[in-house]
Amino acid sequence: PHHESPVHSDAARAHLRFRDLIRMNHMCEPIFGLIRADILKKTSIHGDFPDSDRCVLAELALHGRFHRISERLFLHREHGGRATRQFASRHQRLASIHPGCQPRFAFPHFRQFWEYLLAIHRAPLGWRARLRCYLEMPRWARHNAGRLLNDLKFVAYKVCRPIRVAFAR
Repeated sequence: PHHESPVHSDAARAHLRFRDLIRMNHMCEPIFGLIRADILKKTSIHGDFPDSDRCVLAELALHGRFHRISERLFLHREHGGRATRQFASRHQRLASIHPGCQPRFAFPHFRQFWEYLLAIHRAPLGWRARLRCYLEMPRWARHNAGRLLNDLKFVAYKVCRPIRVAFAR
């Protein structure tokens, strides 16, 4: 069965496109579409952190509308080798991106939040449109509060682990 991402990347207003693409309920399929090189070069491109494709799509949406053709040219295949299947958490995926060079403290969801803010800052928007995009970020933080909290819990666990090990002896 074909799964359509519920994104409205063709909305007239930048903040509406941005809002749809920062949500976590889509599969990032538009990243596999044809992208104008001159616009892509103005973005952060694809970062070396989990779900950076979401950040690129959101930033592209700040540069203009996406055009979707009716013909299906992309096949999304689910398989066990996908990184999101092999590594359930973003912390695990981050470790797979940087094997042997894992940062001591990682905040992947906070990083995503920060990258969205940077995308808004870089975007060629008027002040009203930019403000509307910034106003989407508290909503994103509320909807992703559990994920942000998990970042903090993960770091707290890593910080407290040596203490727990010392007391366990």
